[in-house]
Amino acid sequence: MMILYSDSKGALSVHISRKPRDDGMYLRGFCEAAKGLRTWRKDRIVQEFTDEVELYTYLRANPIDSCSNSTQRKPRARKPEGAVFEICFTGFPAKERSELEAKATAFGMWVKNSVTVNLDLLCTGEKAGPVKMQKAEAQGTCLLTVDEFFDLVNNGVMPEGWVK
Repeated sequence: MMILYSDSKGALSVHISRKPRDDGMYLRGFCEAAKGLRTWRKDRIVQEFTDEVELYTYLRANPIDSCSNSTQRKPRARKPEGAVFEICFTGFPAKERSELEAKATAFGMWVKNSVTVNLDLLCTGEKAGPVKMQKAEAQGTCLLTVDEFFDLVNNGVMPEGWVK
């Protein structure tokens, strides 16, 4: 899938994702342009392209000044060497959260305590707050259930529809 996307501020960007998962209002997938997991609101997709030639032809006819800048992420703070993803756990009892964080760290993830700009994954429990989830979705963070998290760390399986 190749799309021209308008964010909440109206900035346009190009995203390329193979086999994104359709969640009704959202598409979720690994964005090759941003080199990370992303969530796109379907109503903000300006145009979808079938191949690179169609995309290139469109961009030549409709230059987009903000396109190249908006697909680049801000430089990340120094992650521990070899860290795979930044992850945050929310809505879990303290003991369970601690166990999940230990599992994530052992898997090579960088555990964060809040939704940060560079957060890749937000694992949500039963009592996850809606504000934290909305903030994460708005910035393209992948939301995972605890079962999807265990599938990832135990079997290396991303949620259905994801291509790494």
